[in-house]
Amino acid sequence: MKVKIKVIPAVIWLITSLFVFLFSPLSNSTEFEFLDINEGELEFITRPLKETPHHHTTHISITAESMKSGWIGNKQCHSNLQTVSAMEIVFRKGYVRNLNISRSENIGRVWIEGATVQLQEVKKNAVVCITSETLSFKKNGHSGNYIWTGGPYMKKFLDGYFPMKVSIAIDYPSDKLMLEKLYPQAVELKTVKLPGYVRLSVLFEGILELETHFKEISN
Repeated sequence: MKVKIKVIPAVIWLITSLFVFLFSPLSNSTEFEFLDINEGELEFITRPLKETPHHHTTHISITAESMKSGWIGNKQCHSNLQTVSAMEIVFRKGYVRNLNISRSENIGRVWIEGATVQLQEVKKNAVVCITSETLSFKKNGHSGNYIWTGGPYMKKFLDGYFPMKVSIAIDYPSDKLMLEKLYPQAVELKTVKLPGYVRLSVLFEGILELETHFKEISN
């Protein structure tokens, strides 16, 4: 069910794969007034939007070594961010290494603090890009498949969820792995798949969890 409400500026949560975003809006922020509120149910958006949504892009690099260690290369960028006074990007402790800020635009200050990236004075048209390695590629002991899980992706404010665009690029060794399945199945229609290459882009609101299943190629 959706209802129309006037959202009072408070704390905004935005959660993505292994990352949690905590926003502290500027006192004069009116960005979330009179919006349709989604209560968490995943809905792919085809309707025109009044404003350009937050865009999260992730480039995943899976190698032969990833099959042994579980560590993969992860490059992510965030654009169309809300104008806020502070933002914290929190990585799951023990599941990230070699964290680095590769690009920052229209942000007063940005720095790494432990397993987090801290941002202050996030202005209009802000962009932040981060490189890292994440421990997110695992072998399923039951099926023998390798699985990369992305998400949950969401843009949450109070009890509502708002439109977000997620674009995923996955590169993997086509001589060692073959893509078998993508979840949810509706994402299949929005995906380009070639040996060693997966590209997808979805516009949605609610909570999105992605799973990519790979089968090991026997030599």
